[in-house]
Amino acid sequence: MITNEQKPMSFTESIVRAWNRFMIRLKKREKGQGIVEYFAILAFIAVLIAFVFASTSGTLYGALSQSFSRTIAEFNRLNGTRE
Repeated sequence: MITNEQKPMSFTESIVRAWNRFMIRLKKREKGQGIVEYFAILAFIAVLIAFVFASTSGTLYGALSQSFSRTIAEFNRLNGTRE
């Protein structure tokens, strides 16, 4: 029997609680603190990259693609192979 105090958790609530327990355990350990810091830096970089790609409206993609194509062509030329 479920009382008012024991409501069933939604899937999202259970994920959030599990994540919070995981983060609390990591914060308690010194090694875990470093992991959390690296994760925060990685998340920031991912958001920054997504923002840059979104704000350039595809022009960055074309420039990177052309640059990588030229680099591959130069490596192939130096190696003596053709595309």
